[in-house]
Amino acid sequence: MSGGVDSMVMLDLFVKAGFPVGVVHCNFQLRGSDSLEDEEFVRQRCKKTNIPFFTERFDTVESAGHYGLSIQLAARKLRYDFFETIRARYAYDCIATAHNLNDSLETVLLNLSKGTGLKGLAGIPGKNGFVIRPLQFASRDEIVRYAQEQGIGWREDASNAQDDYQRNFLRHHVIPRLKELNPNLEQTFEKTRERISGAVDMTMAFLQNFRNSSVSQRGDALYININDLHQHSSPQVILWELIKEFGFNYDQCRDVIGTTHSGKRFYSSTHSLIVDREALIISPVKDSALPEILIEAGQLLATNGDVSLSIEIKSNIISIDKLPTVAQVDASLVSFPLRWRKWKAGDIFRPLGMNNHKKISDLLIDLKVPAPEKEKVTVIESAGKIVWVVGHRVSDEFKITTSTTASLRLKVQKLDPEKIS
Repeated sequence: MSGGVDSMVMLDLFVKAGFPVGVVHCNFQLRGSDSLEDEEFVRQRCKKTNIPFFTERFDTVESAGHYGLSIQLAARKLRYDFFETIRARYAYDCIATAHNLNDSLETVLLNLSKGTGLKGLAGIPGKNGFVIRPLQFASRDEIVRYAQEQGIGWREDASNAQDDYQRNFLRHHVIPRLKELNPNLEQTFEKTRERISGAVDMTMAFLQNFRNSSVSQRGDALYININDLHQHSSPQVILWELIKEFGFNYDQCRDVIGTTHSGKRFYSSTHSLIVDREALIISPVKDSALPEILIEAGQLLATNGDVSLSIEIKSNIISIDKLPTVAQVDASLVSFPLRWRKWKAGDIFRPLGMNNHKKISDLLIDLKVPAPEKEKVTVIESAGKIVWVVGHRVSDEFKITTSTTASLRLKVQKLDPEKIS
């Protein structure tokens, strides 16, 4: 719990109801002394009522760079990972978060602004695995009023008054205007959410029936009957619900449904979809035969499949080669052995000229690398850090500067098939 009004009211209700609880506090160290004061406030509240208190301080900025996430998403990951660690270690039955009715409304509006499916219109689920959200019935105003009536103290996050975050923009500008149209917006939304949640349940039941009758598994491939899909008025919606877990997006599903050519392929980052005569065939993208190669200090040449890599250290830097097949980096920043391997999901690095880290998957999308070619992309790694996305981009962390005294030159080239024994 953060020490905000929602979490403090939730704790008060649990204590009054006689539930045995423990309190988990995450200090993300993003607000200086305010973060420390929040932590101490919650600690003292637990001490006063003899409630078990668990806390952790995170370097959220560093974690965001490591995972290639925004600060908000990194904090969310750290928070829920820590919650689950405490739940499992101390055998708690569930994790209760203090999301309220307004949080769910804001989530729906955010989803609508970015594009969403039916589940995205149902707001934040009241239960998700071990996570429960018991305050979803109450609006933020009702929670504040209860806290004031019961004399419950809380800490106010100063960042809530700013418009830096999307939720705050909705909270301060969009929702007040909507309430001019409907003063009972939260109550109306709650009834709408209930109906949408029911519609989600019916949709999931329909999809399960469709899977049972029209989808089959053969080895690691999924077969979806094309004729059965087209019996429905919105086949692209059904298809998206069936295959979005494999990384395919809605636009791709529309293109698949509109395709009349057997043999056409579509790709996500992990799977391929082939339009066959009678079925859509979804299967994992096979790893290429490229092995992982270790390059030792002093080694001048390495081969990986039908590609060779030459390695050269130069003490005199006359110019930097601009060819995509060549990378020149500061030799003093590189540690051997180098690791030459295929890129994988989750790989991140800082592209040359950028201040922030970026996922390689996003880089390849930005560079419009065709899906079949993505499977062939490799990286050069030094001490766990990516030096070069081969043929595409050097890491800014290894770049040559005015203080560089020696450069490491890496060059890839395709081997002549007739000369490969």
